Amino acid sequence: ILLALTITIVGSYLLISDAYKEKMKESNSLMAASVADNIEQTMQNAYAAIEFTAEYPGIMALDADSQQSLVRQVAGRFPAFQLVAINNLKGDQLARSSGPLGNRAERFWFKKFMIEREPYISKTYYSLTTGNPIITIVHGIYENGQLVGIVEGDIAVKELQLLMEAFNTGAGSYTYLLGGEGEVIAHPEYHDGGDLYNYRTLKKKALLYDKDGKMIKDKKNNEVTAESDVEVSDSLQLIIDQAMAGETGAGEYTDLDGEENICAYQSINVPGKSAPWNVIVVQKKRAAMMFMDKILAYNIFVGLIVIIA
Repeated sequence: ILLALTITIVGSYLLISDAYKEKMKESNSLMAASVADNIEQTMQNAYAAIEFTAEYPGIMALDADSQQSLVRQVAGRFPAFQLVAINNLKGDQLARSSGPLGNRAERFWFKKFMIEREPYISKTYYSLTTGNPIITIVHGIYENGQLVGIVEGDIAVKELQLLMEAFNTGAGSYTYLLGGEGEVIAHPEYHDGGDLYNYRTLKKKALLYDKDGKMIKDKKNNEVTAESDVEVSDSLQLIIDQAMAGETGAGEYTDLDGEENICAYQSINVPGKSAPWNVIVVQKKRAAMMFMDKILAYNIFVGLIVIIA
């Protein structure tokens, strides 16, 4: 009787747990889709704000005070902006929403735009002002079909992380965001001044500081970083590759610590000439299946009571 009862309970558990696991994958997929929709809308709104600035009538002819007033208004309407600035084609900032004017001619995003002449959203990099991870929306200013300036809109990635955390389902669950080049845009383990990870190149960058705690910069005024390798499990790399290929789906992987995880991934279309982003929702399998483990324990307990009685 005990053997038969045990087989029945375990068999039922396996059948129900498989169905429950598929239900969790479905739930994570719905979560990934919701997060993706919100991130996409957020970036569409931010892009529209920079596009509005770039297309503001006679913007380059405005005096410095009027230009500054305009970029401050735009930044004020969209709290995620760390900075909105107007640049001439030499990289000189003519007006910015906060902080002192500078020159951005040697920044990678400026060079890329001057070559391609297409608006886009940059990869994650370090802000020269704060040292924190940011992304930049870059858009040209045109007069009579001629490029005359550039508008930049810097967004602190922690703002995107806060947006994703609003969808957190609790312990053992988290969401992160990958850019089109494989870089991690937002992650719950990110912190101010933290390392920048790339899951395509399997590298990470860290800012270098001098003995006084100041960011080290090179002769072109770019931040100096140290690069090192990043290791991920083969099963996680497969999930990342599928996500980066533009696929939408759900799966499982085991991390380097041996922890089993259930995940879902969703592609995000971002405006401008930018490769799609990807949101990945992760739930530790142990936490997800805890409910089923409790059911198994309860059934065993009840079965034993029945036999003893």
